[in-house]
Amino acid sequence: MGRSISTRSVYAGFWILFGIAGVSLVVWGLRDSSEQVVAPPPATQPIAPNPSIPLAPGRTHAAARRPQSPDSVRQAALRVPLAEVPQAPALEAARVEQDQRGEAPNIVVSTGFEGSENLPVSKLSNSHFTIDMAGSEMGNFFLFKVEGAGGKLVRVDLINASHAGNWTTLWPVTSSRPLDDPAAFEIDETTNDDGWDFIHSTWNEETAGQKQFSIVHRFDGDSCHVAMKHPLVPSLSEKYMAEFAKSPHARVEEVARSAQGRPVQMVIIGDRGPLAASKPCVFIYGREHANEQDPGWVIDGGIRFLLSDEPEARLARDRYIFLLLPLYDPDGAAAGLCNRITHHFRPNTDIPEVDGVGAWLKKWVDDGHKLDLTLNLHNVESREAHAHFFPHIMDMRPDQLAQSQQLHRAITTTFAEGGLIVRREPSHKSMARDRLSGWVTDVYGSLSIVYECNTQAPSRRLTIDETRTMGELLVRAIASHLKTGEGKALLASARSRLQERSDRYARYSVLDADRFEGRDAMGMESFMGVLPTREAEERKKHGGKLPPSHWLGVLDAAPATQSASVTGSFPGKKE
Repeated sequence: MGRSISTRSVYAGFWILFGIAGVSLVVWGLRDSSEQVVAPPPATQPIAPNPSIPLAPGRTHAAARRPQSPDSVRQAALRVPLAEVPQAPALEAARVEQDQRGEAPNIVVSTGFEGSENLPVSKLSNSHFTIDMAGSEMGNFFLFKVEGAGGKLVRVDLINASHAGNWTTLWPVTSSRPLDDPAAFEIDETTNDDGWDFIHSTWNEETAGQKQFSIVHRFDGDSCHVAMKHPLVPSLSEKYMAEFAKSPHARVEEVARSAQGRPVQMVIIGDRGPLAASKPCVFIYGREHANEQDPGWVIDGGIRFLLSDEPEARLARDRYIFLLLPLYDPDGAAAGLCNRITHHFRPNTDIPEVDGVGAWLKKWVDDGHKLDLTLNLHNVESREAHAHFFPHIMDMRPDQLAQSQQLHRAITTTFAEGGLIVRREPSHKSMARDRLSGWVTDVYGSLSIVYECNTQAPSRRLTIDETRTMGELLVRAIASHLKTGEGKALLASARSRLQERSDRYARYSVLDADRFEGRDAMGMESFMGVLPTREAEERKKHGGKLPPSHWLGVLDAAPATQSASVTGSFPGKKE
């Protein structure tokens, strides 16, 4: 009998342990399997931002006043389950009681203003509204206004929300401040408040396969905005650009004019002096997906740091040129759209933003400048990653991939020291050839990486100032890495690839001008890029030597060494 009891006890113990292990594996499986995060070391503290342009009296960037324990950040990253789906909060019961008392009959919820996609709004009760996202262009962002709700509870359901699965860890932001006022996005020194609050009372539901994300909140102001991320509307971006243009260290150029007449503006830092054209050049741009807000704030923070009097900022300006484009698609941003021009960076699109940026970059290189490194910034929504920053696409070609990984290791170290979480591995190893970053790589040999930001990471949601600090850390990491042996090798490889373009222009400058007539900047670059392949094909057809009558025959009659002209005008040879 004793033996029998002992055996059953052993079996029971085994199955209990097996069950615990199984549950652990299931819980771990709910995490993002590619999530290899690098969390901040316990001994470090976040790097305080260094703003150079005070946009309102009495206001400053104050991320340092909100210290985060790097150790707690790391522990949080390992604890938070991505699959957590909260239920309706207690605040919702209080809102129902408010409705039953007949309070607040004049509340209005609206969409369709600057930065907000125009989506249908329905009123279910005095304080209960729905926004139908079924017709949303992408469904990956929301921004709406609540009016007449000061001191009252309001519930808004985002129905038919295809991306709601990414929002189970989302805390939307809200403010009563105007969206186009720079002071609305700065810290008030008297109250230590940036004016934006996170909404914690959210939950998800799914009925008949239709996903819904619900918010209930007591609004302080009579007119408030609610957004997935801190919104950066085009009119505010233009005001920031006007302030940056006042700095002696920067110039702001309109590189294109959108279809609706908005400026596409580039901030250029470090291009002063007679030897500027020989300096390494870093190109960082954002909002290719126009309604992704995080990249605009990150680049804004990078600009502020570079224009500051910090010693590292001065060294970065002396050693490198930075091209910073915070808002590539202002029309899309104004309409709250995502994917208006993302995959259209190619000739003959008749998209003014694409044509203008392409022509400006071609002239930049034709004038003797470099394009060594290109970063294309995006953002995820929330649940997709615990990390605040991670590579999405890295060039799969071996030398570029190795150099991208080396740079990313430097970024990872700097971000971790600043209290931010970074993922090591990219989501994809490929080439985004139909995007601006892919085109710059193909044509000018730039090393390019597509990055994702996540200010709504469930491990820690970031304030506006902390998001700006991310831009500072990014610029610091790049400037530091390019001084190293690995960084110098990156620059040498990029220069070698750019020289191939110069060689193509030198070789084919003898062709008849009719071959180039009517081609815009992007069309010219595309045509010059395929000419070596066309020449090889034609030589194969003709046994190696091209007949004089062939349109490429002049190549065999021309001198072996030609001038490496890469000027914007390309007359060719007229007979």
